Amino acid sequence: MPKTQAEALEQFDTKTNNDNVAAGLLREQSMAPKADPLSIESLDALAEVKSKENEAKAAEASAPPVIDDIAPVVEPKVDDEAAKKAEADKAEREAALKKAEELFSGTPGLPPNASPKSSEAFSAVKIKAAQEISRLASELEAAKKIVEESKASAGKPSAEQEAKEKELAELRNWRSKMDVDFDPKFKQFDKKVSEAEEFVYSQLRKSPAVTEETIEQIKKFGGPDKCNLSALFTAVNDSTLQRNVESQITDIAKIRYEKERAISTTKANVAEYLSEREKQINESIGGHQKATAAELQQFTGALDWLAEKSADAKADEATRKEIEEHNAFVVETRAQMKAALQDDSPRMRATLITGVVQLFNLQRVQAKTAAELAAKSKALEEMTAKWEKVKASGRSRLPESSASPNAQPAAKPKQDIHIRTTDALDSIAKQVMDERARAGGA
Repeated sequence: MPKTQAEALEQFDTKTNNDNVAAGLLREQSMAPKADPLSIESLDALAEVKSKENEAKAAEASAPPVIDDIAPVVEPKVDDEAAKKAEADKAEREAALKKAEELFSGTPGLPPNASPKSSEAFSAVKIKAAQEISRLASELEAAKKIVEESKASAGKPSAEQEAKEKELAELRNWRSKMDVDFDPKFKQFDKKVSEAEEFVYSQLRKSPAVTEETIEQIKKFGGPDKCNLSALFTAVNDSTLQRNVESQITDIAKIRYEKERAISTTKANVAEYLSEREKQINESIGGHQKATAAELQQFTGALDWLAEKSADAKADEATRKEIEEHNAFVVETRAQMKAALQDDSPRMRATLITGVVQLFNLQRVQAKTAAELAAKSKALEEMTAKWEKVKASGRSRLPESSASPNAQPAAKPKQDIHIRTTDALDSIAKQVMDERARAGGA
């Protein structure tokens, strides 16, 4: 038979129940490992909630029971924010612990007989590592997102860049329009105006009423079309001169109008004007280079050394090497000529001018050196001829004479002390004549 509510309240010992709950909590706290500060705060909040619940139950148990009409039990107010925070911290810790277990599932763990404090400390380390890994992963994802956004916006200019590009385009357009004002092709209008003004001044000088000072005043105010010449015409009192001047003033006004209209039309089509001007410049440069190439062809055609040579099949090695060096020099020289022909820069022009001046100097030095070489060569030839004569004078001419190589020298006449003086003289004379005859025959 079930017990009534009154019987149950009588048998319920509130103090004993509270002591048992406190002893259990102390036992759990002594056995449980130390947690981090967040866990301790969460547990304290839970203990406070539990203590309030126990106190409420104890108060309810000690109150006198009412069988027929039991008043509704009023639950004690609990701090919702603290409870929610404790639950959130607990959930975060459990999630971190689960994440840590997943990350370090393959790593060595503590031995089974490790102390609870060691297990708690090891778990705290793993949780801290998991939280740090999660933080770094979040930062990495944020960095990747920033990089992707930067790559996506790299090809698209920013608003500031677009504003600067627009301003740059406007400045370029304004500069182009300024170039139009100073374009030499519009100076032809100014030339026509100057010619008409000079005609007006020449007509005014025909009248004695107009002085040079008057003409200078007209020039000072910008020309005859900028001045009121009614009083001057009255003073001149020449209808023909007046008609001529007025007709020229009309022409001047017309020319100025044509110039303004041409400039305004060109400014309205600046892009077309720049394109046409670029085309004219390119054509001018190309035409100049073609004309220079034609003139250069005439000059280089007269240079025999600028043509490549071909080696004979029977030529020796030294000749072939000399021809190869010549051809290499010709090829390199032609390449330099081509580069100089296509380069119209001031540096190239300065280089060519310097090369020509250097050539003139080398020609002067070469002419002087050639003259000195010719003089020394002539002196060497004269000295060589003299030396040959000296060597020839000391050489025996016996092989070149008709004398017999086996000829014996003439025997000396025997001296006879008993010969007469006239006979001795005749003998000596005959000997001399014979020697002269032999010498002449040699």
